[in-house]
This record gives sequence, C-alpha cells and structure tokens, in this order.
Amino acid sequence: MTSTADNGATPHRRRLALALQGGGSHGAYTWGVLDRILEDATLDIVGITGTSAGAMNAVVLADGLVRGGAEEARRNLRTFWETIGRMPGFGETAANVRLEYTPAYLWWDMLSRNLSERSRIGCGRSASIPPSGWRCRR
Repeated sequence: MTSTADNGATPHRRRLALALQGGGSHGAYTWGVLDRILEDATLDIVGITGTSAGAMNAVVLADGLVRGGAEEARRNLRTFWETIGRMPGFGETAANVRLEYTPAYLWWDMLSRNLSERSRIGCGRSASIPPSGWRCRR
C-alpha cells in the first residue's frame, strides 16, 4: 500500500479519475452524479477531464476541491447549474422550445445543407441539373 505522501490519497479511500461527457442536459445530469460522488467519503477524486458541459463541470469541481474540498465543490456546482438554469434561453425557455426550431439550429441546418457534398450531386454523378453558375470539381 502506498502512503498518502506518495499519491495524495487518504488510505482506505478508492481513487477515482473522472471523464465527463458534453451536452447541455448531460452536464446538468452529471451535476447530480458528481454531487453524490462528493458525498461519499470513501472516494478520492484524483483526476478530472471533460468536454463541453463536462469541461464546465470539471472546472467548477476542481476549483471547489482546491478551495475547500468536497463541500465547497458541491456548493459551487449547485450555484453554477442553478445560475445556468435561470439564464434566458437556457432554463425555463429552453425546456419549451425544440432544438430544431431555434434560430441557431435553423441557420446551421441551412448552411450545412447548402455546402455539403450532397448538394453537389448534380456534377455528373446524378441525373439532376446543378444550379446555374455552379462549377463542379473534377
């Protein structure tokens, strides 16, 4: 068994490294999981990484752990996600609007449909006629 001086973990605690996924609602769900992990005195978080919403959780979690331990991390995560929930466009509004009806989604959908490889099918690979002025890559 290694000592606490060697690895920073308290003896008889399970070491845990976290990889946190992205995605808005996944981030809020992960907050609940992290809250439960932080309540467990037998776990010692030794590493954290994440993408998107997971990265936001990772930063808030790490900051709380460094500043005041598990209780501070729990408070910080709660404050962070409750603040996000109160923001216009994220909390109560986002719950009532489907993603495919948001301006950003509609814009990206239109752009990707017009610039995708599929939009160039008329360039000798199909019976369809390309738009006037369209130049096909050869």
